[in-house]
Amino acid sequence: MKRELLYLYNICKRKGRQRVLRHVALTLFETEVLGVLGKNDSSLLSLCELLSGLSQADSGTFWYQGEETVFKNMMEARQKGIYLIQRESALFANLTIAENIGGIHSFSGPDFFVSRRKLRRRMMEFLEENEIPISLDSRIDAMSPFERCQVEIARAIYNHARIVIFYQVGREFSTEEMDIFRLWLVRLKEMGISVIYMDTSVSDLMESTDRLAIVTAGKVSGILERRDYDPQVIQMILMKRRKKTEAAAGPGRQDERVFCARQLHVSGTRLNLDLEIHRGEIAGVYADSQTAAALFEAMDGRRPMAGRIWVKGQWTDAAKWRLPSRYGVACVSYAQGENLDFPYLSAWENLMIRSYRQHNRMGFLDWRILRFIAEETVSEDPLSAEQKLAELGRPGHLRSVVFPLLSWVTARPELLVLSTVLETSDETEKGYLYRLLDLCRQRGIAVLYCMNREQEAMVVCDRVYDPLGLLRQGK
Repeated sequence: MKRELLYLYNICKRKGRQRVLRHVALTLFETEVLGVLGKNDSSLLSLCELLSGLSQADSGTFWYQGEETVFKNMMEARQKGIYLIQRESALFANLTIAENIGGIHSFSGPDFFVSRRKLRRRMMEFLEENEIPISLDSRIDAMSPFERCQVEIARAIYNHARIVIFYQVGREFSTEEMDIFRLWLVRLKEMGISVIYMDTSVSDLMESTDRLAIVTAGKVSGILERRDYDPQVIQMILMKRRKKTEAAAGPGRQDERVFCARQLHVSGTRLNLDLEIHRGEIAGVYADSQTAAALFEAMDGRRPMAGRIWVKGQWTDAAKWRLPSRYGVACVSYAQGENLDFPYLSAWENLMIRSYRQHNRMGFLDWRILRFIAEETVSEDPLSAEQKLAELGRPGHLRSVVFPLLSWVTARPELLVLSTVLETSDETEKGYLYRLLDLCRQRGIAVLYCMNREQEAMVVCDRVYDPLGLLRQGK
């Protein structure tokens, strides 16, 4: 497992009346290229300034190399090994290339007075040793943006940087220069230097990074591994409407609260959970696989639990929680409902039968809403209203998850509890489930997702509860 080099937790920052950073949590590991994607330049710029020492956070904690740190200025961050390279060059036009690369290091050490000849010889040896294609005779003002970027990369390497932050540097690069820049990122990793690449271009970040953090509305809305990169998923996260964090805890949303639990303890686990879920919000509980499964079984009334639960405007003893449908709570898991469908009926007929069962349990039925939502979702691929389930090829995940989830969406429960619904390798099925979860948001259905995968926690949820501290431990 890679060692954690930099960690941000619960970072908040304001610029005037605008909250540019909202409870940001971000981790950078050794020798990795982390991409940070955002559609709002002010949030990206504020995060860049915070990491490079140009500004400080209003609240939150900043760990660097295992210690809590606050950089008062950019020079202090550089002394700790964090270098910022922006689109606007930070080179001095009145100094030579050798003085730009080695000036900060040479003029701040014991040999403050260094001859230009000695410095030039030292720089030639450094460039030859590291195979950096820079001519010391070039003029700074005559260089292209890419050549200036190379000089700044050489300066960071010479001054023993641990982290290099690139902020929107590729906007003025040609296609060939962009390919060379990606090779630079690989070389920096091989040298043991971690990279944070911030930009608003999805394609550039997808081709250049190992992990991708997506920032929307001032907060990290999702983190994807390289193997999980998908332009459609990234665009969905960027366009997803995020709930305001400060409003979620304020008195203005008390009337939108759907489910609340205090000191919830599930039998057979060390879980002790306090949570609150609001209308149209997807909240996740991240734990190990056994604890997540036990929490789902307890919410489904199949495992005893203790504590207090608030639902439908009143507090209830969690020990009496046996029939969740009585309280308007529906539970859907991959393990449920494997043989509950009818393979020789159409998808529409299967949906009608399932929805009729769920509506009877909920106590009401609205066929117009059912048909509208069914035609809106089922009529598109991978399912068709006239297609037989027996002809779907591998219908296990569709039988067990898609139809129960869709039928519950039509029933409009107060709270939808999910477990392992995204554990499928089929990207088409996963994209279809993303659409259904987004439909829950639009319909105002609260969702509690019991999960054991970090990627799902970052991509799917508006809010993540980590009662066992596994996200912080990096497990």
